[in-house]
Amino acid sequence: VRTITGDFAGNTASGLWTASDGQPLTTALVQQLLEGNLYLNVHTAANPGGEIRGQVGVNQVVVTAVEPAEGAGSEGFTLAPNHPNPFAETTTIAFAVPRGGPVALRVFNVLGQQVATLVDEFLPAGQYRATFRADGLAAGVYVYRLDAAGQALTRTTTLLR
Repeated sequence: VRTITGDFAGNTASGLWTASDGQPLTTALVQQLLEGNLYLNVHTAANPGGEIRGQVGVNQVVVTAVEPAEGAGSEGFTLAPNHPNPFAETTTIAFAVPRGGPVALRVFNVLGQQVATLVDEFLPAGQYRATFRADGLAAGVYVYRLDAAGQALTRTTTLLR
């Protein structure tokens, strides 16, 4: 856990975090970093459950955000096409879940390797928008998958550079 209040300029945070920031840099931690298993989840006073997520990797950070959509309330399990598509830096993915429960929205490359986790938490029933910022990813086709309520939906998107 690290306070990053001073790292923000508007809605963007950046900075270099080191082992001296609190958590010792262990071999196990480095291994998790190299395997792409670490992520950043920012909690604020307005949304203590976390509202901004970023996948942390070597020489890359993929930043995402998820927020309730206007007129929240779901009519079913849906995964909308991302907008814009194709995209150059950032795209928005809208989805709805019919009842509360664990929700996962992940992005995969064409080899089936997971490259980002946009959502991996309990969400109440409703409509949501996830913002996917693909810094550090190569241009190409990606698949995003929504898992919730024992169901799964997938769509594709194209990242241009």
